[in-house]
Amino acid sequence: MAIIVQILLAFLYSHLLEWVLHRYLLHNPKRKKWFKTHFAEHHKAARKYMMVDPKYLSPISIKGDPEIKGLIVLGLIHLPVLFFYPYAYTVLILSSIDYWWTHKKSHSDLTWARENCSWHYDHHMAPNQNANWGVRRPWFDYLFGTRNIYKGQRKEVIKHVIIKNKILSLAAQRKNENRSHSN
Repeated sequence: MAIIVQILLAFLYSHLLEWVLHRYLLHNPKRKKWFKTHFAEHHKAARKYMMVDPKYLSPISIKGDPEIKGLIVLGLIHLPVLFFYPYAYTVLILSSIDYWWTHKKSHSDLTWARENCSWHYDHHMAPNQNANWGVRRPWFDYLFGTRNIYKGQRKEVIKHVIIKNKILSLAAQRKNENRSHSN
């Protein structure tokens, strides 16, 4: 298979796989362990802290992070691809790293997530969290009709401005408290 075709197919497949796993595994209440870790913990934290999940502010831990474990398992499951289509496998590994980085950045920096990954921001912050399954790109959400835009709607803008101002106010208050304690 031509190198360009390997790269293109693996790139598209990685986005489809991300969409399918997010939609049918992580948001499926019948898969109790996955659902609990993803929805009950990750979504709950993202809603509580305005997109930020404190897990992503901590040092990387392969031992305690089910997301990293899952990416490693996916890399191992796809290992046979390496022997037949090495460029495709390389793209799959790079895509998993890109997925992890994008997801981590989205849940570490509200402003970055809202501006650069609005579809994922919409997934977590919109009233309907059962839409917008793509993390890195919304291509398959558009294709399958699951892209629901929330960012920029009146309700979202008001909520975003109010909560962001509260966060900035709390940060300034803590900074002032730290200055007064150090003097």
